[in-house]
Formats: sequence, C-alpha cells, structure tokens
Amino acid sequence: MLLFTLITEKPWWFILFCILLGAAYTLILYPFKSLKSTGEKTPKLLRLMTTLRFFTISFLAFLLLSPLIKSYLREVQKPIIVLAQDNSQSILLNKDSTYYKTDYLKSLEQLKNTLSEKFDVKFYSFGKTLNENPSITFSEKQTNISTLLDAVYDKYEGQNLGAVILASDGIFNQGSNPIYSHKKLKTTMYTVALGDTALPRDVLIKKVRSNAIAYLGNSLPVEIEAAAYGYYGSNFILTVMHNGQTESVQTIVSNASRYSKTIPLNFDAKAKGMQRYTISISRQQGELSYLNNVKDVFVDVIDGRQKIMILANAPHPDLGAIKNAIETNQNYEAQIVYLNELPVDIITKLRAYSLMVLHQIPSMDNSTKKIFEALDIMKIPRLYILGSQSNLSVFYSLNEGLSIGNNRGSTNDALPRMNKDFNLFTLSDETQNTIIKFPPLQVPFGNYNATGDAHILFQQQIGATLTEMPLILFTNKNDYKVGIICGEGIWRWRLQEYAQTESQSASNEVLTKTIQYLSAKDDKRLLRISSTQKTFEENENVLFDAEVYTPSYELTNEPEVSFKITNEEAKTFDYQFSKSGKTYHLDCGILPVGSYHYLASTQTGGKAENVSGQFTVVPLQAEFTETVANHQLLASLSDLHQGKLFYPKEMQNIADEIMANETIKPISYAHQRLEDLINLKWIFALLLLTLTAEWFLRKREGGY
Repeated sequence: MLLFTLITEKPWWFILFCILLGAAYTLILYPFKSLKSTGEKTPKLLRLMTTLRFFTISFLAFLLLSPLIKSYLREVQKPIIVLAQDNSQSILLNKDSTYYKTDYLKSLEQLKNTLSEKFDVKFYSFGKTLNENPSITFSEKQTNISTLLDAVYDKYEGQNLGAVILASDGIFNQGSNPIYSHKKLKTTMYTVALGDTALPRDVLIKKVRSNAIAYLGNSLPVEIEAAAYGYYGSNFILTVMHNGQTESVQTIVSNASRYSKTIPLNFDAKAKGMQRYTISISRQQGELSYLNNVKDVFVDVIDGRQKIMILANAPHPDLGAIKNAIETNQNYEAQIVYLNELPVDIITKLRAYSLMVLHQIPSMDNSTKKIFEALDIMKIPRLYILGSQSNLSVFYSLNEGLSIGNNRGSTNDALPRMNKDFNLFTLSDETQNTIIKFPPLQVPFGNYNATGDAHILFQQQIGATLTEMPLILFTNKNDYKVGIICGEGIWRWRLQEYAQTESQSASNEVLTKTIQYLSAKDDKRLLRISSTQKTFEENENVLFDAEVYTPSYELTNEPEVSFKITNEEAKTFDYQFSKSGKTYHLDCGILPVGSYHYLASTQTGGKAENVSGQFTVVPLQAEFTETVANHQLLASLSDLHQGKLFYPKEMQNIADEIMANETIKPISYAHQRLEDLINLKWIFALLLLTLTAEWFLRKREGGY
C-alpha cells in the first residue's frame, strides 16, 4: 500500500505567486498577441492553448519552491519457513532406501506446497555444500549441518524467519557439532528424523590415522580402526598393500556383536613422492555395503623438513602465533630463539636454517651486528617484523628495500588491504574476503618509501583512508629474498578469525605462503606449475596454476601452455591452460579416484619447456563410516529451539504445528522516503508534453 504527501520548505501561500506569474505570462500571449496574429482561431483552441501555457508556467514556478514528496509504503511480509533436506548418501544406507527415493520425496513436496499457501518457503538441500531449490538425489559424499545453520543465520537474520525444518538422519562428518552452532539462530526448529537407528550388519575400515607427510628413511606409523557389527565369532583378514606388494596381513577375531579394534602398524618410508597404501578387510555375507571394506591412505614422502628460526628480542604473543601458523605446513619446523640464547659461533647455529624471522630486530640495544654479518655471509632469506622495539635507524642502514621517514617513536593502527597488482603468489578468494575483517597492526608512524622493485602484498588503511604505504612487502637483495611485515599484532589476526569462523585458515595462508616464497630457492625454470595441494578429494575440482618466463626472466603469458594427464591405466587426457592476468589457470574438473601423472608443455625463448609431476584423487567414504542415524542429536536441536521432532510418516503434522504457532505470523513494515519532485521522470515528461502540445497547436493555427 503506497501513500504520499507533498511538502515544501517555503510557506504554502507562495503558490499564489506561482499562479499569478503563470497568469501574467499567459496574458502576454493570450488573447492579445493571438488575436493580432489571426482572428480565425476558435474560442475552444484559444482556451486550450491558454490553459496549457498557464499550467506550464505556474508549475515551473512551483518547482522553484523545491517541493518534496514524502511517500509511505506499507508492506506485509509473510513468515519465512526454511525447509532443509539432507541430501547425503547415508540417508539411503538402510532397508527403507526405496521409500526415501519415492514416497518420502512426494511427502516432502506435499509439505512444501502446503506451507507455501501461507508462508514464504525457502527450500534447500545440504551435504558438503548448501543448494537452493535443488533436486534431491541423496548423492552428497559429506554432511555439514553446522554450515547450514550458519548460512540460514547469515541470510535471514533480521528478517521474518518463522521456523526452520531440518530433515536429516543426524549424521554429520564435516564441520563443527551443530549443537554448538545453534546458539546464533534464534527461531523455532522442527526436525524430521530420517534413517535407521538399528545397528546394521557390516564390516568396515572405520578410521585410519597416519601422517600426511613422512621423511625419507623414517618409520611411518599407521593406526587402523576396524569394526564389525553383527558378526559375533567371525574371523576377518586385514591386509595392507603398497605398490602391489603386501606389507602386512592381520587376522581379526570378532568377540562381540558390536566389535571394534585398533591395530597399530609401522612401515618404512623407502621412496620419495606420493605413496599409496591400500587397507582392506575381508568381505562377509549380508553386509550393508562393501564400499567401506577398503580405504586408501596417501603419504607424501619428502627428503626432510626446512627449519626456520624465529629470532626475537623479547617474549611477545606474535611469536607463538607465527610458529603455530608456520607449522600447519608439515614441510616446516619453526623454533623460537631469543637474542641472549645465541651462541658465540653464530654461523654454526644458523647453518641449519633456511629462513630467519626477525621479530623487532634490529632492536634498541643495537647488539645484532654479528647476526646480520652472518646472515649476509650465508645469504639466508629473512622476514622482518617491525614494532615498537625495533631500531629503525639501524634497519634503514641495512638497505633492505624500505625506509620510514619522520618517525618519532609513535605508532599507527593500520588495517591490511590487498594490493591487486601483487603477483608473487596468490591468495584464495575466501582468504581475501576474510582479510578485510582482520584487526589492525601497530605500525611505526612516518612516511614509507619502498624501493622500485618492491612487491607489496598488503597496503595500509589508516582509519577510512586507503594509502599506498606498504604493510607487507617483498624485495630481492643480491642472492637472497627479503620480506617485511611493517607492524606487530599478528596474534590478533588469528584470534579474531577464530572467533568469527572457528578457523585460522586465512591467517595461516598469508603466513605460510609468505614463508614458502621466502624460503624457496630461486627457480630458474621458464615454465613453473603449482597447485595448492598434491591430494584432492573425489568431489573437489583439480586446480593448477602456471607461470611462463622469457629467457630474461620476465613474466609473460603469450605462449599457450598444454597439460596432459595420465591415469593408472595409461589413458591420457589433454587440457589447455587459460590465461589469467599475467599467469595461467587450469580447472581440470572432478576426476575419478586414482593416482595421476602430468606433463605441462610450452614454447618460450625459442625452446620447448616441460614440467612433470604427480597428484592423487582420494575417495570419500565418510557417509559409509557411520551408518546409524543419530536421532538424539535432532531431538536436542528441536528442544533447544522450542520445536518438536517428527518422523517421516508424520511430516504433514509439521504444517499444522507451524500454523498453530502464534509466534509465527506476518509482519507489517512501513517505509518512509523523501524525494525532490523535480527528480521524478514523469514530471519532465508532463512538462514536455504540455509545451509540445501548445507549440503544435500554435504552429498549426499560424501563431508563428
């Protein structure tokens, strides 16, 4: 419903002057001038032209009073009902699988249609991801209920959200426990208990624990949890295979109807690269599924870890935060060392490290001359972290690519903002979106001046002003790389990110990619292939990035880059990289489970360049590991949200329950808006029409 009123800043009696002005201007033209032009005009046409002129002039004068339109829009919003259906494979892992694929889906559609008569129904499916208005296929390989609850909160908070209907078996294998995710969502929740709580007859590899990375020549521990349900007194054979060879054979005897056993094993990491171990348990008659009888484990065997020293002047919360972030990548081992702990023979101590993180060093006591002499001799890359304890005058003298002028010992709070022109490495879109929510770092106040070859990752935003001053930058000096973080307080990034997302993936990615870039030895290849991982899950897209350089090591994307993948059956698949900015990107899509080799090729500098490597696509069996429905979880969620648990046969009762709930009702909203009358397009059209009509009549009657 739309209502409006007309208001003006001037007194309303000023309209009288507008009318008088319109009448005076009209009398100049009509009837005196018109009568002189011709005596043949009919009185009706003369009155019409007089009226058009009078209206146009009076209305134009009225617009000079700056009139405003105050409009009122009253809108009634129906309650929103979110209907969320679990679309994971575990729903069908019971004797009622046919029912869920047929009659249940009809009942679900009927419930949706019934609710749509009075409510605004939003229909979603969830598994690993959340999809709106989906087709239900029960094919998702993972279940994340907490993501669903968070997404509903983010999307409908502040709207008239009446209720959430959650149809699931209560099994989740990704994300946090939904019991702990419910608190933000303040609405009624009804749950539909799907699946079967009866224990099925099944033999399975329930869980395998191993390190993702092992070191050549070391022992590789593997812990296998095998389970058997409904096979009391039966014997099973557990086999571990590696490269077609049998590594271990174990006999398991089930002495209970619900039997589980953990078997620890150790293997030798004899070969470098991605190693695949296949663990299987013998099949039994009458099992629920044979898919969970086999599980693959992939271990990346490497030569050894890179050691990183975090050298600090004094204890600081940044130190632990940086160390924890670095060690999320198992290729690195970080050690915190204080200045007073360094031995006299510094070179001997530093020889074992591939990168030095210098936290507020050089410091005010100016006792670090020997350290920098040793670093220069050994050409060790370094990452500076500046702060209130840094000796900036000594830092300038090192000529590391950054100077800060007019500093008087004071600091600024600087927010990180991504520099879109940065190209040394890439950060994921999710990380870039999270960075803008990071708290500020405390940076030295002053005028920042970076050398011309500096690569700026983050710029400083001071308050609401985005500056060109660097917050994180990288330079090259002689035969080593230099990174500079211009402020302290990184620990706040990790703390706030965890508080908001229960994850530290964004801050980890920033720090680990910084460490990777600085510690990596210079790559002289003209074609470089990179990926964020060596192992992909079977429902993940396989992604690669590429860089091509000229013989003078200038980045170029003129040549085409081809990519050939070979699977275990020696079948090949050909791809072509897409050009993206100055680099290349390739999305191979979702590939079948298995091990793959790749060969990337291009022509640059008149020569052929090739890069080979390997990656693995691993199966997802999460939905086959836990097959007993968790109705207790669903009952707890509905109780916590003042709702109720229903079973599939009772689904239509949910509509009655919602309609009887007096708290779920429409809400009326009133919107008020002020707008200048002169801004309305139809006003211009009206004035143009009256002037055109008058001109046409005068022209037709010989008035000109």
